[in-house]
Formats: sequence, C-alpha cells, structure tokens
Amino acid sequence: MDRRVFLGTALTTINLPLALSLGLLQPTRALGGWPADAFSATTLDDALNKLTGGRPTTSSNAIKILAREIAEDGSSVPVSVESGIPDTKSITLLSEKNPNPTVARFTISPRVQATVDTRIKMGGTGDIVALVESDDGFYVARKRINVTAGGCG
Repeated sequence: MDRRVFLGTALTTINLPLALSLGLLQPTRALGGWPADAFSATTLDDALNKLTGGRPTTSSNAIKILAREIAEDGSSVPVSVESGIPDTKSITLLSEKNPNPTVARFTISPRVQATVDTRIKMGGTGDIVALVESDDGFYVARKRINVTAGGCG
C-alpha cells in the first residue's frame, strides 16, 4: 500500500469521528434553514409565499438579472444576479414555468459582494424571478426569457 494513501486514510478515519464528537461538524445544522417546502411548491406564488413566510415583497431596481432574452436551450440557461440591496442575506432564483419554480437558493456572506452566477433549467418561456432577502425584508426583480427549445417538463 502506498504510504500517502495509508496516512491519508488513517488521518481521515481518526479525525472524522473526533470532529463529529467535538461538534465541529454538524451536517444537520447546515440544513437547518433549508426551505424544503419552497422547493416542492408547484406554483410561483406558493413558492414565494413559503420563502417569505407570507410577508410582502417589494420590486426593486437594485436587483439586476443578467441573462439573454432568448434562450436557445431551456435545459441550460446562464443567469447572473447582482443585488445592490444593503445587507443581502440570500438570493433565490425561481422560474415561472417550471413544475417546481424554486430553482436555487444562495446564502450570502456579509463579507462578499451579493452576486451569483449559475445555469438553470427553464420549462418554457416565462419570467425568471430573483428574490433577495435582507435585514429590511424581501425584494424581487423579474426578467422575461423566451425559450426556443426544451427545458424541464
């Protein structure tokens, strides 16, 4: 057996249980704020309601959704969101025509610029909605994307 493989395996085997017993790794805590019910919602309004806890949202020009207006392939649509909302805590992307509209949620550290870049699936032509959570409430921006070929169904 290679000495490096042996040492790596031995250190992992020893340190993982130690880290778990000391409470340094707590996988359940990492998912504690995960909005599972929002990801299983079947309508955009229901998903927004579950994400905001029923609180109102405010449209904001401080949220920029950067995406092409025409997506040739709905199975991989590049999207960027920039939030100029102070104290942004999270950015959630939703797609109006998807069977489950909540596509992705990003928790934002206060030490970084609130910008996300990703690719999403879109079930058809419709709005992409960016929901930004901050200390002051929930803010939304929308952008219409025309999908010319299949996405999710």
